[in-house]
Amino acid sequence: MEPISILAAILSIASSVKKLTEDKKMLPQDALDLFKKDVASPQQKAFLADQINVEGVISTMSISRNLLEQLLREAEECENKHVQGRAAANGIGAKDKVNRSADQCMCSVLRDVKRYNKSKLPSGPYKAWWDSYGCEK
Repeated sequence: MEPISILAAILSIASSVKKLTEDKKMLPQDALDLFKKDVASPQQKAFLADQINVEGVISTMSISRNLLEQLLREAEECENKHVQGRAAANGIGAKDKVNRSADQCMCSVLRDVKRYNKSKLPSGPYKAWWDSYGCEK
């Protein structure tokens, strides 16, 4: 499953779960359990069988959907610019400069995600990017 498809699935489910938390005055985990039992499609149930996807849904309950979507788009832009910059760079020095710029871009965005999302990154490539770009707290 592509990262953007994973994000779309997480955000769709989280939207339904958030509505349950508001309508029924439930905690996110309880609302997610009710969603899986009474509302989820077979595809959504299969998606939620993976604990990392469950964590992704719960983590989006901490940050507004609009802000999370914006930050994740920015992270993807950092990755895309890194790939394009390396392809266009001539020589080791130019590639090093592109790498440093990409590290700064990605880590800045992912730190913001963690800052507004109870120190958590959603599922998908974001945890791997955190590690591979050498981001620290």
